[in-house]
Amino acid sequence: MHLTLYLATWIPLVVLVGVLAIYRNMMASHEDESIHVLDGDAPQVAAQAKLSHRLEAVERWGKILTTVVIVYGLVIGAMYLYYIWQQGAKLPG
Repeated sequence: MHLTLYLATWIPLVVLVGVLAIYRNMMASHEDESIHVLDGDAPQVAAQAKLSHRLEAVERWGKILTTVVIVYGLVIGAMYLYYIWQQGAKLPG
């Protein structure tokens, strides 16, 4: 059984999740922790809202891809264990 193709598609997904996590942390480091509610701070309020929406989108995709990576990894692991089990059943005994 060749798991190379499955691993070749799984590893880039793992890397993508890592890159997304780093990107999200970099975006969050520019986040303004204080709340601006005064009329004079309208540009800052708009910038906070825009950054918040971008962070939510990145976080949503991060959660989706993390779930895909975990499930796909478990499937690959199950396939490998099934293959090993089948090989053990074929041994003359």
